[in-house]
Amino acid sequence: MRKITLLIQPELLEAAMKETGIQEKTAVIHYGLKEILRTAARKRLVAAGGTVRKLKAPRRRRSHEKTF
Repeated sequence: MRKITLLIQPELLEAAMKETGIQEKTAVIHYGLKEILRTAARKRLVAAGGTVRKLKAPRRRRSHEKTF
């Protein structure tokens, strides 16, 4: 890990801590960064075609069946 200095609006940090229930400043910043990454990943997934809800896994072939 690296130690860095950030200039953050105190009201923004306090609001984020109150909204998430996280009391440690570093932890709430980490949480926010992870949420940004999750949101970006979700957007990439949607752009790639999304997901099919309630999709059942395909049947697996049995080991004794021939595969071609």
